[in-house]
Amino acid sequence: MLKNFAEMTRLWVRMQHQGAVRDRLRREKERLQLRMLVGTNLRRLSELNCVSKVVYQEYVLKHLLDNIVKSKDRIAQDYLMECIIMVFGDEYHLATLDTFLSAVNKLHSSVAVNQIVIKLMNRLAKYAEDNADHRQLFQEKNVFETFETQVKEIVLKHKKMTIDDILGLY
Repeated sequence: MLKNFAEMTRLWVRMQHQGAVRDRLRREKERLQLRMLVGTNLRRLSELNCVSKVVYQEYVLKHLLDNIVKSKDRIAQDYLMECIIMVFGDEYHLATLDTFLSAVNKLHSSVAVNQIVIKLMNRLAKYAEDNADHRQLFQEKNVFETFETQVKEIVLKHKKMTIDDILGLY
């Protein structure tokens, strides 16, 4: 499935630049369909019983992030990072927070990285609100400190961020 994800992502990115201008509308429609297929592939991957938190942490996420960063396509990077946030469980995000945020810092300069970080923050905040045990886990994992450190690095690297974007992260 990971190999399939990588190939579909490459095809999706290549389709943007192929073909004549007159075929643009048809190509955009096909690209949208492929985008949905890539997102569905990620959803199916997240539903596999064999993808435990350990497997996700040590293999799956690294493979996904590597392919996303290598795509160098703003639209693909934005969509796929959002898909990862949506389809994988909160426990998985907590276990890989530093890895995920480090990858956000490697995305194309025109990707709205602040929106990706805010979506992850909101998801994890809701998870913490749902149960007092979750809040304890946040303290043990130093979630706030991890966000603080990574957000500083993201702000330093992504010079195109507006003041509003930066303030939204704090």
